Amino acid sequence: MEKCPACGSGNIFKIIDQDRYAINRCKRCGLTFASPLPDDVVLAEFYQGFLFNLPEKREIEAQIKKRKRELIRLFNIKPGDKGRNFLDFGGGTGSAYKAARELNLNVYYHDLDEKAKAFVKREYGLTDEFIVDAIDETGQRFDYVFSDNVIEHLKNPVAYVKAMRDILNKDGEIIIKTPHGGNTEIFFYPMVSIKEYFLRALKYNPPAVAVKAYFRRFWHCDPPRHLFSFSAPNLKIIATLAGFDESEINISYYRLPLWKYSISEIFVNFRKYHSLRSMLLRVIVLPVLPFEILSKILQLVLSKVNIISPAGIILHLKKTS
Repeated sequence: MEKCPACGSGNIFKIIDQDRYAINRCKRCGLTFASPLPDDVVLAEFYQGFLFNLPEKREIEAQIKKRKRELIRLFNIKPGDKGRNFLDFGGGTGSAYKAARELNLNVYYHDLDEKAKAFVKREYGLTDEFIVDAIDETGQRFDYVFSDNVIEHLKNPVAYVKAMRDILNKDGEIIIKTPHGGNTEIFFYPMVSIKEYFLRALKYNPPAVAVKAYFRRFWHCDPPRHLFSFSAPNLKIIATLAGFDESEINISYYRLPLWKYSISEIFVNFRKYHSLRSMLLRVIVLPVLPFEILSKILQLVLSKVNIISPAGIILHLKKTS
């Protein structure tokens, strides 16, 4: 790509190579993006079963309760909203779908992963009439659209947001959650920042380039999975290009759970990690735990005073006309 897909600037530079892709950044709006974009056939094959993370039975109820609280907070859903149309776009294993149904909304579901779709049908009673395969062919209009960690996977974010706007009723709302590009919170999750990003950069680039890329924080752009990594300036540009006025755009943030992706989480989760290999790993990593605990205390303090930036960003759009 010779120009930024968000702001159109030609002032872009390559951060690293990753296999057949380059990871680039726009100096004007800060968008991080992959080039070239994968072929549609490659993406279709890549996602079948890839994002399907079957929850354990004991986890399902807690997930749905958490989702209900989240949807009520994000959309300000009230009892009087019963029967309004809700679209769970990229719904995965259906926690938001089920939560919205328990809030008495008229819920539609979309996901590319056939395994995930079959799970939601089996576990939550999803029927074909409430499955949206093609947005421009749905014939429905929605009051709420929920898109959790989807936009970073798509080849044309502007077209995606515009398509979502086109299916909204007047005063309808879209919530788009996505990882926050360049955040500093990920430094406190070495199982992500080092294992998933630095070591991958080291695989395809000289050590000096990989180290420089690590501190440039190219998080969340790892094609063919994530094609983009967003921040507030470029999300606002994308929403504007999709037809939203500045007054209809709001940005907020969310943080990762403190112990998510931690060695401590693996160490204490005996039910999930109960093999002999896991027990041996516990013995090996035990000396690391006190240092991780100190790191988490520091993370908590720095988060409270907003010195480290959150790992997630939320684009809240409302169609007022």
